[in-house]
Amino acid sequence: MRLRAALISLSKQGHDYSPCADALEEAGLKTSDDLLFTTSTSEQYARLPGGTLSFPEFAALKEDVSKFVAPHPLTGEEAYLLAMGTEAQRYEGLCGVPELDALLGGFGQYGVLEFSGGRESCKTLLAFHIVLRYLSSERKGKALWIDTSNSFNVQRALAVTRLLPGLGVGDALDRLAYSTCFDVDPALGVLDDIRQSIDLRGERVDTTTPRFIVIDAITPLLSKEISSVSSQGPPPRLPVE
Repeated sequence: MRLRAALISLSKQGHDYSPCADALEEAGLKTSDDLLFTTSTSEQYARLPGGTLSFPEFAALKEDVSKFVAPHPLTGEEAYLLAMGTEAQRYEGLCGVPELDALLGGFGQYGVLEFSGGRESCKTLLAFHIVLRYLSSERKGKALWIDTSNSFNVQRALAVTRLLPGLGVGDALDRLAYSTCFDVDPALGVLDDIRQSIDLRGERVDTTTPRFIVIDAITPLLSKEISSVSSQGPPPRLPVE
C-alpha cells in the first residue's frame, strides 16, 4: 500500500502523520512495505531529513502503520456469516451470452478475473458487456476502467450500451470512471484512492465505490518485471568471481 494513503487514513483516526509524507518519500519510504520490511528502524530514521520526527515519534508511526495495514483476524463463524452476507448482495455479472452465463453462473461471484487470449480475441469486448450491463441495470452502480495502453474506444462503449436494456442505461457511461495509467505507480495511486473511499464509507460518509474495476491490460504494467522467456521474471543475477 502507498504510504501516503495509509498516513492520510491514519490522520482521520487521530494520528496526524500526513505532513510527514513528503519527508518519508524523500527517504525512499514510499510504500508500507518499504517502511515495514526493508531496513531497520534506526537506519530508516537516519535517512529522514533533520527535524522531521523524533525517534520515538517515528517508531510510533511505524507501529501505527503496521497495525493499519495488518489483516484483521476473524473467527470461522464470523467469516462464514460475512461470506453469506456478501453472497446475498453479490451482482451476478452476466455477460449476455446465455451459454457462457449458464456455464459460469455469471462473472460477479469471482473476486479477480483474468481474460487472456490472442490479439482481437474480444477480451475487451467481453469486459465491456459485463461492466456496461451492470451499469445499465443498476441506476446507482459505478465502475472503474484503467486503460494502460490508451486503447479505450468510446464509440464501441456507446455501441454496446445502446444494445442493453435497463433503468440505468441513460447515464451508464457517466458512471463509468476512466483513468489512463502507463506505469505501476499511477495505477496503485488510483487503487489507493478507492481504498480511501472504502474507509470513508466505514465512517458513514456518503460515497459509492465501484463494483467492477477493469485493468485493460495488465501486461503493460508488469512488462518491466517479466522476461521474454518466463512469466516468473528475470533470473537472479549471480556474483561474478
